[in-house]
Amino acid sequence: MRKVQPQIAAADPFVGTWKLNVTKSKEPKVVKSLIVKIEAQGDIFKWTYDSVDFDGKPLRLEWSGKYDGKDYPVKGDPRWDASAVKRIDAKTIGWIDKRAGKEVATWQFTVSKDGKTQGWTGKVKDAKGQEIERSDVFEKK
Repeated sequence: MRKVQPQIAAADPFVGTWKLNVTKSKEPKVVKSLIVKIEAQGDIFKWTYDSVDFDGKPLRLEWSGKYDGKDYPVKGDPRWDASAVKRIDAKTIGWIDKRAGKEVATWQFTVSKDGKTQGWTGKVKDAKGQEIERSDVFEKK
């Protein structure tokens, strides 16, 4: 596995603002809109999610941490309270969401070769503990 050096983190392909393309996504439609802003400062990454559900209710979720596989707190989402992120390669990361130390979602995020789209595939446990497969497509703004 190749490590990203802190001095080049700003060139990371995930950094930027991404908008969910609902029509290209193959997932249970859980939000009407979603914008994800990803920032880097050295080897610390900050992900901010601003979404609106189908009832018009906004939700802001924030995560900051390193891509080192350790748990870092999540703010603003009742479904999980920590996430652990690990870089798989230059354009792919693995993401695990947790609630009270237990895994509730697993994701793989991949940026396209041209850097214009990002695909998310994952398995999320619903309120009943059933696993739901998701596949989301984001476009860089």
